[in-house]
Amino acid sequence: MSRAKLTVLTENSTHQAGLMAEHGWSVWIEWGEENFLFDTGQTGLWRENAKRLNLSWSRLSGVILSHGHYDHTGGLPALGELPPQTRIFLHPDALSGKYSVPRNSPARFIGMSQGSRAWLERQGDRIQFVTAPLELAPGLWLSGPIPRSHSFEDVGGPFFLDADGASPDPLWDDMALGLVTRDGLVVLLGCAHAGVVNTMDHLRSVLGNPPIHTVCGGMHLLQASPERMAATLSAFEDYKIQRLGVAHCTSFAAAVALSQRFPGKCFVPHVGTVMEFCLS
Repeated sequence: MSRAKLTVLTENSTHQAGLMAEHGWSVWIEWGEENFLFDTGQTGLWRENAKRLNLSWSRLSGVILSHGHYDHTGGLPALGELPPQTRIFLHPDALSGKYSVPRNSPARFIGMSQGSRAWLERQGDRIQFVTAPLELAPGLWLSGPIPRSHSFEDVGGPFFLDADGASPDPLWDDMALGLVTRDGLVVLLGCAHAGVVNTMDHLRSVLGNPPIHTVCGGMHLLQASPERMAATLSAFEDYKIQRLGVAHCTSFAAAVALSQRFPGKCFVPHVGTVMEFCLS
């Protein structure tokens, strides 16, 4: 029986001795006979955790970037020299200038570091820019850009393409993974800047409207309005989600709201968390 195994390598918290946490997100995906790295956290900490968990990237098929923010791309240089077969998947806008420009605080650059850019530039034709849904391996789908169908969802913060705050960043580079398993669809998020409901709807549409079993990752609900939270909770209920992994940028308040609405179904995917699914 073919199986998928997801191991969290970077997240804001850890409960396991010997593993380290940072503000960021990275997940190791064992998909049948292939391995993928989804995001790389803020630093090379993912690699140290991978070593402690006895994971090897010598058979790495692909590196997938959910979007271009520093806390998902900062660990790229830690990959070093890639195996010959490894491909790198990202949206072209992941390379754009990215800033947080709060109303009453100085602008802050939050895009890809110079070190990560330099590492990418050395990868040449390994890089594949993704502008439409793409099947990376049988049953493992990268969403491509996600349509913004629901007006109650936004990008989740004061994100701009410039330090002056003149050009809003629509974050079209935000992508997610859809994992087709025997139990149903598993939606693996980066930060869900496109909106978690938009993301679920898009992946279901691409994959023939399968039931969703698990949603896991950052949901960027820190600044969500009461109306957005209510609509998000209702969508999870309508889709009869069985497991909700509230990670990284979801926010404590949103995690509490989700755990109260869905008791027994919510969990925090700390560093070292393992999720397994049957593929056939």
